[in-house]
Amino acid sequence: MNRRENLKLLFTGSIASGLLLTNCKPENGTPETPLLSGGTLGGRDPEETARDQRLLSETFFTEEERKKLSVLVDIIMPKDAESPAATEVGVVDFMEFIMKDQPNYQTPMRGGLMWLDYEADEKFTKKFTELSQDQVIQIVDEVAWPDKAKLNIVEL
Repeated sequence: MNRRENLKLLFTGSIASGLLLTNCKPENGTPETPLLSGGTLGGRDPEETARDQRLLSETFFTEEERKKLSVLVDIIMPKDAESPAATEVGVVDFMEFIMKDQPNYQTPMRGGLMWLDYEADEKFTKKFTELSQDQVIQIVDEVAWPDKAKLNIVEL
């Protein structure tokens, strides 16, 4: 290899690496991301945004149902040293939105919430929201581990 070829390769390599580096640098500013009127990230068309806003303005759960759900979701996702409880991050509000967005879930959800009061009344002659933590866990165990719960009932 002669000196002329070496210079040609060196020159070509420096131009190529310069182009590569300038094309890999981050863009100035941040890309525009569409937002819903509530401030959440979207990318939704106007009809979808209007539908979401309509659903957010409606109410599905009664106050009593919201209390039952709050008890349940905090059992499923309790507060710990690293994360907040489910109620603190809006799980009940999200469930409300889903119930309005997917109406086919409404009847099973309402039936399940009614069953909690029925079961609480049968076992403890109280409403579900009036039960102690241990009593609530007894009922929740029937849902989570039905076979184990039946064995415990038989042993009583």
